[in-house]
Formats: sequence, structure tokens, C-alpha cells
Amino acid sequence: MGIEPPLWKRVEAFAGPVPRARHGHRAAAIRELIVVFGGGNEGIAEELHVYNTVSRQWFLPAVRGDIPPGCAAHGFVCEGTRILVFGGMVEYGQYSNSLYELQASRWLWKKLKPRPPKNASPPCPRLGHSFTLYGNKCYLFGGLANDSEDPNGNVLRYLNDFYELELQTQSGVKGWIIPETKGGGPSPRESHTCVAYSGKSGSSPKLYIFGGMCGNRLADLWQLDIDTMTWSLPKTTGLCPLPRSQHSSNVIENQMYVFGGWVPAEERNAVGAEWVCSNSLSVLNLDTMTWHTLKPESRQHQQSVTVMMEKEENEENGHNCWPKARAGHCAVVIGTRLYIWSGRDGYKKSQNYQVCFKDLCYLETEKPATPPAAVFLVKSTINMLHVAWHPLPSADCYLLQLQYVAPPPASQKKPSHLPTTLTPPTRLTEGEEPLQKSVHTGMCSGFKVKIVIPQKRAGAESTDKQNKSECSPVAGVTTNESGNTLLVNRQQESCLQPVTEEAEEQDGAKYQQPQEHENLSHPSKQSKEDEVSEWFDVGIFKTLFAEVTHYYLPSETDITDQISDIEWMNPGPHSIEGREKQKLASNVTYRFRVAGINCCGRGDFSPIGEFKTCHPGFPEAPHSVKITKESDSVHITWDSPSNASRKIQEYSLYLAVKKSRGNTSEKPGDLTFIRIYRGAKTSCTVSAVNLSNAYLDCSARPAIVFRIAAKNERGYGPATQIRWLQVMRRNPFAAEGCCRRGSRNALQELYNPTQAEFSRAAFLHQARRDQVAQTCRAHSALSRKRHVLTPSDLKHLVVDDEHELIYCYVPKVACTNWKRVMMVLSGHGKYSDPMEILPNEAHVAANLKTLNQYSIADINHRLKNYFKFMFVREPFERLVSAYRNKFTLRYNTSFHKRYGTRIVRRYRKNATSEAIHNGSDVKFTEFAEYLVDPATQREAPLNEHWQTVYALCHPCHIHYDLVGKYETLEEDADYVLRLTGVADSLRFPPYIKSTRTTDQMVATFFNNISAVQQSQLYQLYKMDFLMFNYSSPSYLKEQ
Repeated sequence: MGIEPPLWKRVEAFAGPVPRARHGHRAAAIRELIVVFGGGNEGIAEELHVYNTVSRQWFLPAVRGDIPPGCAAHGFVCEGTRILVFGGMVEYGQYSNSLYELQASRWLWKKLKPRPPKNASPPCPRLGHSFTLYGNKCYLFGGLANDSEDPNGNVLRYLNDFYELELQTQSGVKGWIIPETKGGGPSPRESHTCVAYSGKSGSSPKLYIFGGMCGNRLADLWQLDIDTMTWSLPKTTGLCPLPRSQHSSNVIENQMYVFGGWVPAEERNAVGAEWVCSNSLSVLNLDTMTWHTLKPESRQHQQSVTVMMEKEENEENGHNCWPKARAGHCAVVIGTRLYIWSGRDGYKKSQNYQVCFKDLCYLETEKPATPPAAVFLVKSTINMLHVAWHPLPSADCYLLQLQYVAPPPASQKKPSHLPTTLTPPTRLTEGEEPLQKSVHTGMCSGFKVKIVIPQKRAGAESTDKQNKSECSPVAGVTTNESGNTLLVNRQQESCLQPVTEEAEEQDGAKYQQPQEHENLSHPSKQSKEDEVSEWFDVGIFKTLFAEVTHYYLPSETDITDQISDIEWMNPGPHSIEGREKQKLASNVTYRFRVAGINCCGRGDFSPIGEFKTCHPGFPEAPHSVKITKESDSVHITWDSPSNASRKIQEYSLYLAVKKSRGNTSEKPGDLTFIRIYRGAKTSCTVSAVNLSNAYLDCSARPAIVFRIAAKNERGYGPATQIRWLQVMRRNPFAAEGCCRRGSRNALQELYNPTQAEFSRAAFLHQARRDQVAQTCRAHSALSRKRHVLTPSDLKHLVVDDEHELIYCYVPKVACTNWKRVMMVLSGHGKYSDPMEILPNEAHVAANLKTLNQYSIADINHRLKNYFKFMFVREPFERLVSAYRNKFTLRYNTSFHKRYGTRIVRRYRKNATSEAIHNGSDVKFTEFAEYLVDPATQREAPLNEHWQTVYALCHPCHIHYDLVGKYETLEEDADYVLRLTGVADSLRFPPYIKSTRTTDQMVATFFNNISAVQQSQLYQLYKMDFLMFNYSSPSYLKEQ
């Protein structure tokens, strides 16, 4: 640890729906998120809560699927972004042995059914067990079972059985195994802890089980060698913790931290309790097997609980706020911090309920890590540098420092007429390594332009820094297709310095000859000709950015680099305020570095970023860029530079284009730009031809990239880079309206997926598309008729221009819910939840726009560029569903009058006048006869509820990008929403009807009609069977 005593901090302020206090809950970490499930006090909690440790915000994700019941004292492990839940108490005296999986990337629950072990039973229902993940296997040990046959009775049995569960890749599990172990093993127990530790290089991984309850609390430590499956009692040194249960154990690096729990009381307290809660903290070094007790239980603490609690209350505003004594809490590790939330207060009761804490605390174990990337530039002016940096998970604030680089002597300066260029460094996310730069050439309206761009990595946006050139880069802008400029988080902006043009002739054309220059990312790379100053303090910031206009000169008695770790624990400027300020000068290069600070001290400094203030006289970058998408083009406008004291002669707009196929040396992250506009106006239109050649930059969120620069009599100034987003901003904390997205539509996401899980699902839907195409080719070869679609054929195709979607609705295939979803998507914020829309409102024609309402040109444009999808169902199941809904329910009088009366009159012998008048008791045999009667189809097209999908959606004339199926409705609907980029904010309504038409129902109805009618119906719906790969039903009779 950094210093002793250990440093606890209480999170004093957080936002969002805070979960109610509880005990017996469990937590897991997914990057910076803490996922909490189960537990309870006044009843068992069922909700899944998530806490973001960076934004300090709680939220309730919209979970779906096989949502498990609330449980307590369950197993809870996390592997990547999936969580497994096993067992626990679901009601008083009722325990579970169910296994659930949560895919946190989609908040999708799924109940798993692993195979039982060979020649043995699966784990029995239990609570208080340990469930520990190592590699791709989970290890289940012990717990408490209830052998009572009476659900209200308790016949408790402590367990020491041991199971192994192997996980499948990405989702699912294989089966339970009872491994053969040696060395005896722990005695039966519950409410113990178990951690996994891989040890030093070359040592075998091990499980460590500590404490628990078996009538009495236990203090033994057991070790299992996973490679040899051998149990042992390791020999430890130091003071072992007291026996305990319902404590927590977590591993950070090579240390196991044991906190809290029920421990034996040295003396009975006022109410005669033999056990009390503890807030002790013990640490076991798993390499040396040495215990260190950082806060032991004390007699004074146990005898004077009230005094201690009052003392701890008074410490809440301090930096070292030791958590109060508790048991049944949850503890989880984020980086090098140990977070503890809630738990039972062992000293207070409210009526018959235990009082639980509501606090959230964390233990700081180390100084902040070294920032993985250099400080980057957001904007530069004559006397200001706006810089930013990446967050560190364990930093409370940041120390920013700079040094200036004196310009070289005049004799060494290059002539002013020579152009300069930058080599911008790549912005990297945490843990990424910088990549090599590469150079490529593009043509810009007759000028040969050589642009030096670093390769970018997936997940990181580019931030272009300036080297020693005349002007500095400025902020990049991110926009969406709605035409509005989006406000970008400062740490997500990107900048660049455009090359200047040299009026020199080569082969009859003007060209540009930039000089390459390395940006300095490490002190060892500095140029010998530069004179570098010492490091100066800029300030200490709790934000991730700073607009630097000055820095502080050091005093003779205080040097920031010499401040001790203890001093960094205290809030304040650390001797910065009161010192002399020095303003930034124009046309001077500055180097920046940043370090994180927490209560353990100051971490190491980041790599160095080097930037230059602007030279007076050059124009700043254009700003307030707006992009408006038109039918087949894009209109871009911008405002003139704010410092345009000199006349702007012209602007240039550049577009990143696709790379040459023959150039194998180009790397995926490189950008090649061509100039698509040059003129004096502050707007231009980008044609469809140019857009078709645009490069889709997927180095971060997929985007089309533009650059705009202004020129005055001195030359071109810095450029603004605009990333026209092609994917929705998925923010689980956004409070704005749902379903906002960028301009990368579902069509692009389907055929060029940015997520691996998309590409896996794409194989399934490619097979479905191939099946449709193969059936259409076979049908076309047999048919001499050629049908040309007219607008009237397109009335079933619902259009959402906001998300570039076309949905062909098929009645009786969840079309009501899909229309609700389309109303949310295209409603511009009018609706947020599909279930808020009444079913009859979803079928009002005016609430949705269909493709037949557009002009011929607009129809063709949307059919070519929009994502088209439909959902289908087993044809006879859909047919029977339509019959049951329209002819067996009394409220559908309109169908009775329009179709029922006609069917009864034609096909019922000796029909009564009442039956002919009402048409409300149509038999399925009569309905089938009506459908196959040639006269029916000569009169008019079939009603949409029993018309074929082939006739409703025209899949042989319209290429559908996705064919979903009713049988896999949930998965396919989720896939569509993920492709569209709205899955985080919009959920497809769950199916809650219990009267759904099943295969058995369909077989019953078809058994009542003749073999001839069955055959005729199959011929009527044959194209739907073949096209969507439905087999001929087994219940059909042979003729």
C-alpha cells in the first residue's frame, strides 16, 4: 500500500436512482461500472442497479429476457461483459439452484441449463456458497441447504461439496463436473469467501477459502491448487483475523483484503449478543502468506459502540473515513480501488428489521497510474492553449505542468516561404500503444498534397497536434445528420494543422512540398537546437481539460516536484497560489505533462505533448460547422474565423476518401484527403458522387471526415476537422430523448459491422437472404409474368427517415409492436416507450409514413439507401392466428360483416338468416374453402391478415436486408435495434399474451379440413414456405 494507515474515502455525492440499503447482495465490476444485484432487508430486491465510478451516477438498465427472481446470498461472477448468477435465497426458507447469465452489453438475461455431472446430481438449492471464476471455469463450494419438505420449515444442512462449471465462449455453459480432489478439504460452511490468485510467473493458480459459518464462525484458510486439485492449509505468518462470516475478500495485485463481517464478541454486549459486526481490515500477501492487520477489532470498540459510531460520524467530512462495522455488504475492485456498498449494521434494529447502511466507500491502495497517453490539444490561439487529457480511474485531481521551448537562433531558422506541416500524434485510449506513422499522397484539385497522419486504433479518436509550424491546430467538431453541430466532450475533440500551399510548378501543376517533423513525445527526442526551460506548474484540476493562458513561476522555497505524498493528501493548490504568474507568449512552443493525484500521493507524469501558440496574422480555424443532409447530398456551412482582422481570401474543404486498392502499404487508420471545395463562400454542397467515395473512418465511432481551413494574405491557418458520425452515441446516462443517432445507418452497420457480435449474427441473416434470393430465381425461371411495382404496391412499407429504415409490416407477425417501435423512432421525441402507445393508435394510418406517399425519385432513393427489414411467421400458424382473431372474437364485428356474412352465405348449407346477417360464427372449414375458391381471388386481393407475405412485401422485387422470424422475435428484434444504434435506449416490447397460437392449435384446426383443402392451402402459401425456409407441416394429410 502507499502509506499506513489505509486511506478510506466516502463518496459524498452521486446522482441517479440510488438503490435501497440492503445486505446479502452481490456486486461485480465491468470496467468502471459496479453491477449490483439481489440482497434485501424488507423483502428481497429484484432490480439490477449499476454505478458508474467515473460519473458517480447510479442507473437502472432496461433488462429483458429471462429475468431472474430477486435473490440473496447468491453466487455472482463476471467474465468480460457477462455475469453469472447461481443459487441464493428467493423467499424465506426457499433456496434456488438456478443459473442465469446476464449479457451486460445488451442487458439481456438468459436462464441456463447446464448438464448434470456424470453419475451424480447437480448442485442442490443453496445460499451462502462461494462461486469463483478463474479462466473459463467457475468453482462452486459449500453453502447452506434446506432439507425441509415443508416450504415454511427449516432443516438446515451445511455443505462442503465442490463443483466445476466450464463456460462456453461468449455465452452459455457446458455442464457441471465434480472434480476429484486430494488433501481432504474445508469443512462444511456457508457465508465464507473464496478468491482466485494466479501467483507469480510459473506458479500454478490457486483458490483461497477463508472463514465462514458452521454453527460457529471459522477462521481457517484453505488453499486449492487448481492444476493438481489438491487442498492444503497454507502456513501463514502475522496476526490472523478473528473467525468471521458474511465478510468480504478481494484481491488487488498480490494482496487479499478481508473486511468486516460477524466476529466473536470479547464480552456479551447490552443485549447479550455473542457476535458483533466488525470493520477491521486485514491484508494477506498471497506471495509471502503474511497477514497484516490494518485495523484490528478492539475491546474498546466492542464495548463502546455508540462512542465509536459518533466518532465515525464526525469523520465524514475528512479524507480518511473508515467504514462503519458491517456484515453482508458487497465489495468490488475497480482498478486499484476497493469499493464497499451497504451491508447490515450489527448494532441497530428498526422493529423486526436490521438497519442497513446506505453509504458507498472506497479504499485507496495505490497512487494513480501513469497516464497512458500524452496531453492533447483542443484549441490554440495567440496566447492560449486549450489542452485535455484522459481520465485515470484512481485519480481525484490532476497536476498539469509545462515547459517552453526557446526558438532556435535566427541563423538556423528555415526560410519563411517554405511550407510546414505537422505530424499529429494519435489519441490513444487507456492501455494502447502508439502506432507508427505513415505517409501517403492524395490529389487536391490539381495540387499534389502529401499529408503525414498517424495510424489510428479502433476505439480511439484522432487528435492532431501541431509541431513547429506557423499556426496551431484547433478543435475538431463532431456532427450528426440532423444538421446540428453536436457539443463534443473536450476530451473527445480532435485537431489538425493543414499543410500550406507552395506556389511552385512541377509537371505543369502546383504542388505542395511539406517538410516532415517529429512531434516530441518524450524528453529524449527533443531537438538539440532547442533550449528547453524547467517545468512550471499550470495548476491542479478536477476536470480533464484546461484553458492555459499562464503558468506559475516557482518560489525559492517550494518546488512542486519535491512535495511529499503526505502533502498531496491535503486539498488545496499546494503552494501554487500566491506565486508569480507568467502569461503564454505567441508563436512559442510549449510542452505539457500531467499526473494524477489521490490521497496516496501523486502518480508519475504522462508522456509529453508539444504545442505552439498561434503566430499573429494568420486566420484561426472556421467554427460553428453545421451539416444538413439532403436527399442525395450534404450541405455544409461554417462561420468565419473569430480573429479575421485581415480579409479572408478563400476557404478549402477537404474530404477523407477511400484508399487506392493498389496501395498495399496503406494502413487502416490512415486518412487520405482530397479538396472538394475552394472558394470565398462560407458554405458548400457535397455531391452524392463525392460522398460515394468517402472513407468511413472507424478508428473511433465510425464517421465521415471533413476538414475546413481559411486563408488570408499570409496563407492558410489551422483547419477544423469534422467527424460526421455514422453511429448513435450510446450513452446509458443520457437523459435526453431516446433513439437519437448519427448518420451511420443500420444498412452500413449490417454489411460493415463495428462490433464482433454483429458479424456473427450477420452470417445467420445472410443465409436467410440467400434463401429468399434462391427461391426468387427459381420462381422467376418458371414464371413468364414480370410484375413491375407501382406505388400502390408499397403501402405496407413503413418509412423512418430519421434512422433510414423501411419496415414491411405483416399482420399477425408482431406488427402492432413493430409499428409502436417505428412511431417511437420517427416521432422526434413525441414518444419514448412503445408500450405507452395504445394498440389501436399504432394502426392509425396518419401516425406512420409509408413508402407509397413519396415521389418516384424519393422511393427509388430510399429503396437503394435505407435498411429494409420484415418479419415473417410459419404460414399456417399465421393463418390460424388470423382466423382466431378475426372470426372467433365477438368484438371484431367489422370482419364479421365484411367477410363473415359472405363466407356463411356462400359455403354453409342451410344457413339461418341470423347467421347470414351476423357472420360471427364462421367455421375454419368454411374459411379454408373461402380462401381456396378461385372466385375469391378474382374478386379482390386477399385481406392483409391472410394475404401471403410474398404478395404484401414483394421480396423478389425489393431486396430486404434482414428477414426476422416470429420464432426468434426477441433476438431478431434486438439485432435490428442494435444495427440501428438505439438498443441502449429502446427496448422491443415483450410478448405477454398467454393465448398465442401454437403448433398444436394449428394441427387441431387443420385436422378438421379435408386433404384436398390442405393441399390447396399449401399451394396458396407455398412461396412463403419455400422463401422463408419453413418445412411442410407433418400434420398434412396425404391425398
